[in-house]
Amino acid sequence: MKLLNTEYILNNIERLMGFTVPEINDGLDEFLVEMNNTILLVPGHTVEKEAWRQYRNRRELLISIPEKSIGVEVGVAEGNHALQMWHDCRPEHMYLVDTWNNILNDEPYGLQEHLDIHYNTIQHRFTYVEDVTIIEKKSKDASLDFEDNSLDWVYLDASHGYEAVLGDLECWVPKVKSGGLIMGHDYVLPDINNYPGVKPALEDYFQETVGIELYPLSVQFEPEPEFTQWDRPRKLAQRESPWVMYDYKIEKE
Repeated sequence: MKLLNTEYILNNIERLMGFTVPEINDGLDEFLVEMNNTILLVPGHTVEKEAWRQYRNRRELLISIPEKSIGVEVGVAEGNHALQMWHDCRPEHMYLVDTWNNILNDEPYGLQEHLDIHYNTIQHRFTYVEDVTIIEKKSKDASLDFEDNSLDWVYLDASHGYEAVLGDLECWVPKVKSGGLIMGHDYVLPDINNYPGVKPALEDYFQETVGIELYPLSVQFEPEPEFTQWDRPRKLAQRESPWVMYDYKIEKE
């Protein structure tokens, strides 16, 4: 896949992090690995800066979606991202698809009592919003409710295993119009044994000539029992097992 927004990423990082990214080559993986390593060398990179970058970069993605569009978010949880999409995109209509039920999920998503809280939050936020519809179904079942080429966009943020992501792409990409947008969360680089499955699933589903835009959200680390978020500046300085999480956007041909 071809990276389309190199200049945006470079300018964004320079502006928010206060440093200059060195020369990079044209390859997608090579560029991003080089960029990730450079981020990790920035002194004073705090949790607050990271949270700001995640909000700002996600908004940069969302405001690129045309207003008065029709779209679907798959994988909603408590709806924080859905609320931001609804506010920034001003859609004609937005559909929110999730089960909020571990019995129906292919793999558990936390505790059911937490999913119940998420569902109650979604109901509180969107039940009386006329341009939002809540759909309590599995991703594949919900996709059957939509005609092919009927959506302007889809945002995929459900299960991140390879098979699950590939299944979501197979279900939802046909529902998006030509020129519409396929977006999602947790595109991770550098590659960590193909986890999560977002990047390999996208590469297997789409042709190599397809362009992709990436929006860096946060720097993460391999889980460690003693690790807390307050260790992040030290981890960044020492470059211990880092990886960077992105939102992605692909325009359907």
